Amino acid sequence: KTSDTLHNLGLVYKNLKEYQKAIDMYTEALEIRQAKANGDSCLKSADTLYNIAIVYANSNFDDKYDRALEKFQQCLETYHDAGLADDHPSIQNTTQWITWATKRMAKK
Repeated sequence: KTSDTLHNLGLVYKNLKEYQKAIDMYTEALEIRQAKANGDSCLKSADTLYNIAIVYANSNFDDKYDRALEKFQQCLETYHDAGLADDHPSIQNTTQWITWATKRMAKK
């Protein structure tokens, strides 16, 4: 459950707009989750990647759209690896965010 605790701390820091701390917590959670090779852990990894991408998208980092897009793409791949179909809400939502980040990058 350590990864769940770290993930939840990431949520807290995200809500406090302490983006670097949120990314640090999510990254630790992700490392633990990716070390496990089961389906539940794969979905949790995807959820963590999604949240990292959201943090980047909302941050004031110079390359926030690049970073967000990279994490959204990793998230989408991980959802597919976990066996989610293209019509699953998590896949559709992530795909919409990829489109959003791509458009923002084009406006730079």
